Amino acid sequence: MRNTSLPEQLAGLVGIESFNKFLRSLPKARDKGRLFEWQERFIANARNAGVLVPSQLPDLLAALADAPTLKFALTQQEFAADPFKYWGHRDYEVPSAWLDGVVSNPEVREDLFYALARSASKVGDFNLATEALATLSRTLSPNEAVDLYCYIRDTSERLEEEWRPGFEDAFPAAVALLPAIQVWLSDLEPLS
Repeated sequence: MRNTSLPEQLAGLVGIESFNKFLRSLPKARDKGRLFEWQERFIANARNAGVLVPSQLPDLLAALADAPTLKFALTQQEFAADPFKYWGHRDYEVPSAWLDGVVSNPEVREDLFYALARSASKVGDFNLATEALATLSRTLSPNEAVDLYCYIRDTSERLEEEWRPGFEDAFPAAVALLPAIQVWLSDLEPLS
């Protein structure tokens, strides 16, 4: 029987998602100088199951200091059946090739276009949809990137000047094909 690490023992007992939640919560406990009640119950349950978990916060933090969050195993078929369940989920490792492979699905493409337009609408850039931007920048042809640009322009209700530089950085091959920035009469200052 092989020796398993504390993270493996805890994940085997409570599951990867619960273990990762516990691990991600430890910096807050460290900042407060004590464990939260639910963390104490988590540790008590693990001890009752025979897992040797340090009882003092400094010892616990030291024991799990270098522990990475764990990832669920995922097959390409599981991902393809429901890509948005796994896309961007921090507990799953999804290879870029799998992401790129589903972009041709019209429903997936529409959702990615929407994510970029929504990000531009909310914050004037693509920071709320970085994974969608990275995926589309790898997979769209220059002409498809122009279609995306027009979609964002027509649906985001933000000035193109705000988000166009980020778009051009992501799709350099499409820059020469992009339409000129639209100027709206309401944007012009009246002459006095």
